[in-house]
Amino acid sequence: MFADRSSLARALTLRANDGVTEVIYLATHGDENAIGPGASVSISRTEFRNDFVAANAKGKVKGLFLGTCLTGNLSTAKFLLTGGAKLEWVAGYRQSVDWIDGSAIDMIFCHKLAAEYRANAKRKRGKLTSLQMAHKAASELAKLVPGAHAIYGFNIYFLNGTNVNCMYV
Repeated sequence: MFADRSSLARALTLRANDGVTEVIYLATHGDENAIGPGASVSISRTEFRNDFVAANAKGKVKGLFLGTCLTGNLSTAKFLLTGGAKLEWVAGYRQSVDWIDGSAIDMIFCHKLAAEYRANAKRKRGKLTSLQMAHKAASELAKLVPGAHAIYGFNIYFLNGTNVNCMYV
């Protein structure tokens, strides 16, 4: 939870350096250029990226799920994935999302992703990357909630060489 930029920066630093967290889920209000807990508190995507880069200097966090309206777009993904954040993937919604629908979709994706992480921990060989697990979780989500992509524009973006690709456009 966060109330402003400084509390978000502290939370990111704590999670990125706890030795356990590989995926950060951030649910808040958002638009194409900013996120924030309310209309009076807006954190630009540049401020967010800079705080994320500083927090994730060791590259322990591999994935970022933005459970926010309008931030799951190619522009934001490129900005984060090529801006030094050391992420393998960024997921989010390209459209505005009803908060109840969004919360349900978020829970399903997080549940499927956690199941992939648990299964991966048991594998002796053939371990999956964070991106592969996110892709599998999103595929399971798409089976249960086809509208996640079709209506709300849920996407996962990843860096492929110097290009940012999308799994669900």
